[in-house]
Amino acid sequence: MKHQNTASLLSKGYFLPKKLIPKDQIDELRKFIPNVEKLSAEQHQNYGGAYAGHVNIGLGKKWTAIYASICEIVFNETGVKLESEYCLISAGANLNLPNSFNQRFHTDGDYKLDNLIIHFYIGDVCEKNGPHELVPWSNKSFPTYANFIFGRLSGKLKTSCLTGKSGQIIIRYSNLWHRGTSNTSKVPRYAGTFVMAKKAVVTEIDGQSLNQKLGVIQSNGFKPTNFGRAYEIFSCRFGFVLGLTRFLSSLRQKSFWLSLSNL
Repeated sequence: MKHQNTASLLSKGYFLPKKLIPKDQIDELRKFIPNVEKLSAEQHQNYGGAYAGHVNIGLGKKWTAIYASICEIVFNETGVKLESEYCLISAGANLNLPNSFNQRFHTDGDYKLDNLIIHFYIGDVCEKNGPHELVPWSNKSFPTYANFIFGRLSGKLKTSCLTGKSGQIIIRYSNLWHRGTSNTSKVPRYAGTFVMAKKAVVTEIDGQSLNQKLGVIQSNGFKPTNFGRAYEIFSCRFGFVLGLTRFLSSLRQKSFWLSLSNL
């Protein structure tokens, strides 16, 4: 089905192209991804997110061919030329380690922004090894955590776990509520990520991530400090406390009350 623009393509907040990224490109990238799951406990202390089971890595320049393939696949299937509306501002990959915890549902950045987030699976992803969990339509009228919770309780928002073959592409808005799920398997789940911003509003390109050395491990969501590690452990073990605090805090936000009519 052809679409006029990205807004039409992502009408429910995300889109899954039918065609996969070529296997040879994925296999070439996979060879250079470090075996993070084999790091010692001491080495894990150097990376925020390792206890939670979610860390990032740099893709070096290995992402360029894959990015071109994704743009070509989307254009051939839908008629939408992503690079005509958006420009690439960062690139990287996420590793969901065995025995990881569920992330808390969140959006990426300012809810008013509608950047594009493009994930691609580096290896098969099933229900057990930590698929992305998205909430369709949640980028429309649910700017705060309280809005999101009420939307879930009312039944208006339902989640969708996106499993897929190696090379599966997921395109979503940055303000779509989502999370990484727990990995109960014995192998890590790898996924590459591109971030694109509208050309009309982009103010900064993350040149560091676009040129990051291949295989460099990066923190994800938590700081690699003593306090950061303590907060990470508390977040994983007592997430409901933080969730309640977050809910109560969002009740004081003006955007919550302005959005009540949409629930």
